[in-house]
Amino acid sequence: SSDASAWDMNAQSKVETLRRAKEALSESAASMPLKLTALLSPDLLERITAIIAREDVTSLRSLEAWQSKLPQSDAAELTAALHRLRLLCQAAKESATPLLLDAEQSNRQP
Repeated sequence: SSDASAWDMNAQSKVETLRRAKEALSESAASMPLKLTALLSPDLLERITAIIAREDVTSLRSLEAWQSKLPQSDAAELTAALHRLRLLCQAAKESATPLLLDAEQSNRQP
């Protein structure tokens, strides 16, 4: 879906799944798979991948640098997606369950 509320719900669902896994499995869960398209638009991932293909990525080490390369709406979406990812990373850390970033199609692999 290309709906921010759906991505928010996806992130919250994953956080809840991590918490339940910790309760049920203690620290024996091997990992939780995560597709980035659950957190942001596949089209934005493609635009980010295109930027990486044509830019010197060493100049893109900060969020601000990325935001300067994207239209304002994309920059806002990226910021929101990173917030969702941080929530998931915190929940994964608290549950001692690694996140496994599941690969997307090659044109969506920034």
